[in-house]
Amino acid sequence: MRLEKIIEDAPNCVKKHFIYKEYPEGNIIINSSEQNDSLYILLSGSAEVYKQNFEGAIVSLYIYNDFSFFGELEILNDNVFKYDIIAKKHCKILVISKNIFYEWIKTDVNFTLFLFEQLSLKLSNSSENVTKLALLTVKDRTLFSIFNHYKLDKLDQLTKQILVTEVSSSIRSVNRAINECIKEGFIIYTNKTFYIVSLEKLKNHIESIF
Repeated sequence: MRLEKIIEDAPNCVKKHFIYKEYPEGNIIINSSEQNDSLYILLSGSAEVYKQNFEGAIVSLYIYNDFSFFGELEILNDNVFKYDIIAKKHCKILVISKNIFYEWIKTDVNFTLFLFEQLSLKLSNSSENVTKLALLTVKDRTLFSIFNHYKLDKLDQLTKQILVTEVSSSIRSVNRAINECIKEGFIIYTNKTFYIVSLEKLKNHIESIF
């Protein structure tokens, strides 16, 4: 059963507590440094999951689209590793509090089955994405990292050392990859700052390698 139909058929004891919110593009939906006790159902738009280490290295982990959900792991497990989630495109979201989430599970078998199916799918997709990243060339991992920093409006903070960490390669290999990217017209590197020459060209390349 589709999530849209499950929401429509939700028990009244659950539906009366639905909260609707909107997040403009680029806004943080879930901050990893804050406690989350809600389920978020994405009604429209897209949201991106990413992690950032203390050196500023950023890794994009997952993209959520219409009628997908997130936040359930934090509700089910207090010790789960938390990630940041931002609105990649303008998001309309249905927010369910922790208590109502548990009530929904107890009173609606269709929702419970859908939840388990999606958790299994997320695990499978995450494993596949990790494998794909590991198989990319240094040049493609470099472009992927640059693109991620651009999407988070942090391209001006990206350094070669951060790239070395994200790409998991030597500075020599990263320098070689940067030179390749420059020659192929993807980026410019000047005054220790990266600039994207053609965003459309870079997007198309990222899509082609995934």
